Amino acid sequence: MKPFVLKQFVILILPFVAFAVIAQESESQSLAEVEVTSTYSRAGTIVYRLSDGKLEYSFISGRMMGAGGIDLDYTSRKIGDDIYLLNWHDKVSPNYISVIMDLENNVEYTTAIMAYGSDMQYDFVSEGKIDTVMWLE
Repeated sequence: MKPFVLKQFVILILPFVAFAVIAQESESQSLAEVEVTSTYSRAGTIVYRLSDGKLEYSFISGRMMGAGGIDLDYTSRKIGDDIYLLNWHDKVSPNYISVIMDLENNVEYTTAIMAYGSDMQYDFVSEGKIDTVMWLE
């Protein structure tokens, strides 16, 4: 049976079953070797650094100042013109975070499950302003 390709997904239709598999993309389609600084009205300013296949993030001002993580595995995919999906699992905190970065319009959208598995677990959706994007060499 021939798969049907639709943007980032491959749709396989078999008798009584249809499912989607995320298509693999090349490294050039992912977000890497970059430092992004963004500001959220409720949380403060955060710096993301994606380098050597690892993510580091740190809040440098605001209510969340000092929070962050280092040496985290992440995934990213280009999902549009200058639009990237970035996510990571911080097992230490424990948090699972997804960010859509629209580099053309300097806006990002974040959704997260924070402190999952604990009595303090909560989730949120938030919007931030991308202040700077610096490509690392």
